[in-house]
Amino acid sequence: MIKYPNTTLAVLAGGKASRMQGANKALLKHNGITFIEQIIKNLSAEFRETIIISNDNEISKIMPCPIYTDIIRDKGPLGGIHSALTNALNPAVFIVSCDMPFVNTKVVDRINEQASIEDFEA
Repeated sequence: MIKYPNTTLAVLAGGKASRMQGANKALLKHNGITFIEQIIKNLSAEFRETIIISNDNEISKIMPCPIYTDIIRDKGPLGGIHSALTNALNPAVFIVSCDMPFVNTKVVDRINEQASIEDFEA
């Protein structure tokens, strides 16, 4: 069941992997499943749309959802966030990093609950 029909789930799977000796964190495995697959498995059913932001072609080989590259390259996570907000089809975007494979729907629900009761002004 889609709990957040007006929200896109965006998984940031970029980065230079300098601390990982060049290995993409999104493709690291825990119990035989990649981090990015675990995130998608845990969260995607809650959202109308799921997208991935990545410049790594290997991710497109294992993930069935749309993958977008950074619009402005070499800007780190902010570049990924910009690309996610630009490419999302929904007015709200829930962004999660690819190195958070254990994030679950309880976390999303709690953040959504807090965002709904706060009075934000831009």
